[in-house]
Amino acid sequence: MLAEMGYAASGIDISPTAIAWAIERDAASEAKCAVDFRAGDASDLPFGDATFDAVLDGNCLHCIVGDDRARVFGEIRRVLRPKGFLFLSSMVGDPKDETDAARFDFQSRCQMSEGVAERYMPTEASLLEELSRHGYRVLSHQVHVNPRWDHLFANAVIDEG
Repeated sequence: MLAEMGYAASGIDISPTAIAWAIERDAASEAKCAVDFRAGDASDLPFGDATFDAVLDGNCLHCIVGDDRARVFGEIRRVLRPKGFLFLSSMVGDPKDETDAARFDFQSRCQMSEGVAERYMPTEASLLEELSRHGYRVLSHQVHVNPRWDHLFANAVIDEG
């Protein structure tokens, strides 16, 4: 959508299959947006310093657990220009579904699969604090209530002071 509006846009996913699908979809569209799609890791972004005015996290952050979260926040700061924006959508809160609750470790706030943490779902307050701790000032946020997991949507800017 942003590319269709004339903005330079890039897309990254850790899955080469997802990137191939995005490229095929773009090539098949009438808009032919020329998005720079790349396979890559959010904790080691394949972009130069201060490349972007804004970064949109479309439900990636809750898939990042442990120390990788700090690296991801640092990488986003690195690729953002001064006063750059982070638009974030991430799962938060407690599981509402029985199956999800059975796999959720309330102490670590992680959804587990065979003993391995695969998703981190903080509380709303702890995610907002995490953003602040990593140098972002939250301009606005809201939680969308969903049947299985709630999602926090936040607009944040690099905090320069």
